[in-house]
Amino acid sequence: MRQPTFILTWTIAILIIASLACNLTRSNDTSNTGNVVNVGSGAIPTVTILNRPTTAVVNVPLELEVEAQTSSGSITSVELYVNQVFVNRAISSGANPFRATLTWTPRIPGTVELSVIATSNNGVNSAPQTLTVTITTNTTATQPAGSGGAGNATVSVPPSSTGPCRARMTTNLRFRSVPDTSSSDTIIRVFNINEEAAVQGRLGDNSWFQVLDSQTGQLGWIFYNNSDGDYFTLVGSCINVPVVSAPVTQTPIPTPTTAPTLAASPADIVALPITGNTELQLVNGSATGSYSLRIRNDGGANTGPFKVLIVLPGGEEIVREISNLAPNQTISVADGEQQNITFTTAGLTQISVFADFEDTVPELNEGNNFTLREINVSEGQ
Repeated sequence: MRQPTFILTWTIAILIIASLACNLTRSNDTSNTGNVVNVGSGAIPTVTILNRPTTAVVNVPLELEVEAQTSSGSITSVELYVNQVFVNRAISSGANPFRATLTWTPRIPGTVELSVIATSNNGVNSAPQTLTVTITTNTTATQPAGSGGAGNATVSVPPSSTGPCRARMTTNLRFRSVPDTSSSDTIIRVFNINEEAAVQGRLGDNSWFQVLDSQTGQLGWIFYNNSDGDYFTLVGSCINVPVVSAPVTQTPIPTPTTAPTLAASPADIVALPITGNTELQLVNGSATGSYSLRIRNDGGANTGPFKVLIVLPGGEEIVREISNLAPNQTISVADGEQQNITFTTAGLTQISVFADFEDTVPELNEGNNFTLREINVSEGQ
């Protein structure tokens, strides 16, 4: 008759042990951080987001200033999560407290939850510090003041700060040789909607922007129409667009009809379009492209000595001294026939050639001395 009592006693004991095991397992749960759990023991560290931004812009890095500390031991790292997905980590050398900047670049608009977690040298994680951020697609920047004109006029700048500044057309827009709409003779061609041109400068009141057309290789002007809606938007790094002076249009002096003479055609230095790799992918952290950098004299006279400025990706400048360029002569200003360039950073960059940048040669056309090539370098697979 004792057998039922023995079975009942062991059943109750098993249920008690199972209940204790569940409680022990539940005590290690960490909310809002995916699979982050405490694996050590000791004092629980704390972490604080110091700047607490509430908004961010697509393709513009968002920086969080954070501080972590613990009452026992030191901080080994702080980690940033976006919607519970790990995105960045700062490693400490044993500091306590430990301050760091965590950076994340949003790619699409919307609302996200950011979480920051600190870990001590005992393997103990802090409770997550959370922050809700709204990601937008547009921002406004104020262009810098220049010499003359209303240099502080406001221009709408889209969020992308990557790569050189470009004008993206929002309508079919005339591309002119001078910033003046009074004559159709100044029209070089018409840009199509969504076509882009590299920005080189602007007038002080932002009414006109000077751009380089990759199709024709010519430097010219497009009208911004700041007071009545924009004809184009600016993309890329456009905060420091320089103020430039408008070219002076001289009234031609008529030659006497009684004794016409044929004047010798002056020199005309042309920076030819740059050819080479425009799409590269980093392999083991680097990629190499080859580019043809050439200039030609389309005029009827020798140029005499002048200099050529080459600006490589990253801003490195190379100056070539040319002793003379005869009519119809073409030469390479690269290191040999090709300029080999090694890239180590992903992003949109450019290489440019500016012939006679010191303006020492009298020329038939001063607007064709500059050419530019954009290069897109992507991360490796």
